Amino acid sequence: MKRNLDPLKNKVFARKRVIAKSQLPPLNEVMSLLKREPIKTPTSDMERQDFLREASSSYNLLSFGTIKILPMMKELKPEELQGNLKEKLIICQTIPIFTFPFSNSPDINLKSSYLEEILHQISKPINGSLFNQELMVDLLKMVKTNLFRTVLPTHPFDRFPQIREGGFSQVLDITWPHLEYSYKILEKFITKFASENNIYNTMISRRFTSRLISLFRSPDKRERMMLKNIVFTLYLHLTEQRDMVLLSINNIFSSLIHDDDTISDLSEVLELIISILPTSTNRSIQKYLSRLCQNVVMLHRSEYFHMFSSSWIQCCHKVFLFDGNLSILMVMKMVHEWPLSEITKQVTFLKLWEIILPSLSIRDFTLNLLPILRIVRLCILSPSFQVVESVLQLWNKEMFLAHMIHNAEKVFPLVLPALYMTGTSHWNIPIRNFAVSIIRLCMQIAPKAFQEVGSDLRKLQAKEMQADDFIMRKWSYIKESSEKGLFNNYVFMSLK
Repeated sequence: MKRNLDPLKNKVFARKRVIAKSQLPPLNEVMSLLKREPIKTPTSDMERQDFLREASSSYNLLSFGTIKILPMMKELKPEELQGNLKEKLIICQTIPIFTFPFSNSPDINLKSSYLEEILHQISKPINGSLFNQELMVDLLKMVKTNLFRTVLPTHPFDRFPQIREGGFSQVLDITWPHLEYSYKILEKFITKFASENNIYNTMISRRFTSRLISLFRSPDKRERMMLKNIVFTLYLHLTEQRDMVLLSINNIFSSLIHDDDTISDLSEVLELIISILPTSTNRSIQKYLSRLCQNVVMLHRSEYFHMFSSSWIQCCHKVFLFDGNLSILMVMKMVHEWPLSEITKQVTFLKLWEIILPSLSIRDFTLNLLPILRIVRLCILSPSFQVVESVLQLWNKEMFLAHMIHNAEKVFPLVLPALYMTGTSHWNIPIRNFAVSIIRLCMQIAPKAFQEVGSDLRKLQAKEMQADDFIMRKWSYIKESSEKGLFNNYVFMSLK
């Protein structure tokens, strides 16, 4: 069996080698360029940062090659334009090498000129366009070859916000000139043939949409901005694939939640969700939206949360305004996902609660009262003054106070002892004063419920005073015994 399979394998591999050799530049040219201009390694810190910021995406090996020179379309006769356009669409499926020593290759500028001509032709009105069904197939094939690739990895410094503030951690794709043209061509194609559903159904498949959304993994912000506009246009016109768009976005979120190092910044994806929410009124999409919103909450697990926290707050707020039922799901998911050990994330969650909780209906707030109050109590007892200040800011909202008054009998037994502990023993003096003012406010808004809890507070205060007196008596006894020289093991054992 091995003897029969080996010749077949050898033929297949030999054919691949022939194709690869025919499309790659000759070896003698590569060696002459390497001898003429040796590769420079970064030495200083600035050179090393620039070296890390620019890199090339990984394409299929068989897509690389040289670009054939063709006449410009403005120099041709009208009957020759369509054939020239078809030939350029096929040639633009070839990827020139951008990395050193081919970074100054004439193939790069030549392909840019071809892509510019294709963009000019696709921008013309449908009546004067050269594109027929066959050319549109070649056009989408060219776009797929240029866009669908292995994107650059995330920069390692993106995990640390203090380094990213300098602006050196953003990775830029050096193939962006051709990527930009490809994205513009795709956007023009979508908007131009939006009314012709048969073209959409036959050419833009669900797999195409899924692979397009997966490019949001790119660390290059310019590419993500282009993708956001294109995917939103697709979502508006391709109503049959809206579930695929939401599922693909959900897959990106799931990858980031489970520690995928290939994704860092999701600001553009969250902005896309904000844009598509008003158009997602179909009931069949609601189940995808509910799962998506729960995964949005879980994004705080990412090590890169600091990069998109502001967009995350806006997205959660828009979800709440869009559908109150989704906001309840998000609030309860935040209760289960509360980051007890991370101060900055707790403050971010509380900022969102400051927007959402006062706007909940009394019925929804009452049904989910106990889990919410447990988190509020934990935040009040936190040693971090930022967390305590953020949670106490909730009492400045009128609707939140209305919820407190309506549920005073259940709220005060949980919250008031925590406020008393913070007001008496917190290390930050302004926080202590803030907690005491909240206690006085509770006394004014619900005096009956406060009197019932007040007896328990007085008992707690009496216990604390007894404990303080006992500690003071211990220390005074130790001091007297040490002055008299009587402090020994017998005295020490008597203190227990």
